[in-house]
Amino acid sequence: MPTKRNNPRHSQTRRLSPEVQGASRKRSVARRPLTVTNVEAPPPRSAGRHAIRSASQSALVEAKRKRSRRKRFFVVVIIVVVALVAACAVGAFTFFRSTDSNLSLDPSNAQDALVAQKDGEPYYVLMEADLTQPDRAQQLPDAFGYQLLRIDEANKIITMVTIPSRLNVRASDGSTQPLDEVTTVNGDAELIRAVADLASVDISHFVTTDAPGIKGIVDAMGGVAVDIPADIDDPRAGSIVVPAATEKLTGDQALVLLRATNVAGGLEATFKDRMQFTLDLAEDAASSEGLDFANAVGDASRYIYTDWTASDLLALGSALKPFDQLIIYQCVVPYVESNAAGVGTVLYERRTKSWEAMLSLIKDGQDPNMIDSVAEGVDEGQVTVEVRNGTNTAGAAAKLGEMLSAKGYEVIGVGNTDDATIYPETLVVYTNSEAEGAAKAVVSDMGSGRVVNGGDFYSSEADIIAIIGQDWMPVQ
Repeated sequence: MPTKRNNPRHSQTRRLSPEVQGASRKRSVARRPLTVTNVEAPPPRSAGRHAIRSASQSALVEAKRKRSRRKRFFVVVIIVVVALVAACAVGAFTFFRSTDSNLSLDPSNAQDALVAQKDGEPYYVLMEADLTQPDRAQQLPDAFGYQLLRIDEANKIITMVTIPSRLNVRASDGSTQPLDEVTTVNGDAELIRAVADLASVDISHFVTTDAPGIKGIVDAMGGVAVDIPADIDDPRAGSIVVPAATEKLTGDQALVLLRATNVAGGLEATFKDRMQFTLDLAEDAASSEGLDFANAVGDASRYIYTDWTASDLLALGSALKPFDQLIIYQCVVPYVESNAAGVGTVLYERRTKSWEAMLSLIKDGQDPNMIDSVAEGVDEGQVTVEVRNGTNTAGAAAKLGEMLSAKGYEVIGVGNTDDATIYPETLVVYTNSEAEGAAKAVVSDMGSGRVVNGGDFYSSEADIIAIIGQDWMPVQ
């Protein structure tokens, strides 16, 4: 038998480590032939999830980008808004500081006499306008304009009271002086105290300006619309004539209007023109909205002085809007010429009873013009009147005599004046101080006229002499 050769693989058993055994098996597997089939292998189970996950990640990335862009956009917007707010704040601060500085009354001592207004209650404002003409030595008798305003914001009622500048008042040193001279005693504080005493009220605010200031305000506003019923031609008031057809007054024209006394109706008409101008000016300013109104206040601050701040004026304008819904009353302190006036001097005294009756209505927020002859205790049947025609209009005296007789007065004479003078203004003259109230009653019933204390200048058997001027129009 053939001898069996020893096979090393079988002749000796070798123990291999598990690692080696594993490696050996791997090598054996690697040497096996590969079997290739034509069957397509299915995609790995994780492929769909991977695709979805990739899409989701892309969406998240895009969303983050959008959020980042939006965030950057909003950051830019916020920065711009903050910058604008900061700029506006700086601008507003600058505006109010500058405007308040312009408005300041310093170095006036007016604050010493002002009394703080009470919340929710009506309050009083004194307005002064210096209408003097620096280039003229002889000024007009009423070259200063004074208006006392009662403002009731809650009920939207404004009462305007014109005070003649030559009205005698009592100063704090005990002297009697015309209103436009009391500042010589103790400055603006004395003026405010004198008016407060005259009206028996506390004054909370003071506003003052002058002729250049009025011109500046009017021109800054582009003119002021005022109704001019007749040409204004008064050489003493200025060198220009203001035509009746004027739609808007310039600054220079406004000064002529405010100064003119050679007009139909005389001084009373001048007072009415001044009050109406003040209202028209205020209405034009109040009609502005938002920044336009603020600009109007800023412009005005260059020409007026007051204790009010810019914020106060803006708040006042807002409280009084709409302007056309305000109730506005206008009146003049009842006055007569003073017996104490010397030659060439014009002074007035207030008619005490009429003024007291008017004040009662003013403080109640009613129309102060509701007072009538009853306020003076006048019995028309006990008043004698002589009527004189001071115009070229034939029959004017007879017509007025008939009208006064119908009112109950005893007309004892009708005729023409004996001095051949044409009177531009209607005068109602009394020669006895006890007939002052009767003269006022005659003016009221005539519808026009200025009460004059005749003293030694006129004589008549009648209590009242009614001299018809060119301004008189029969009451219909």
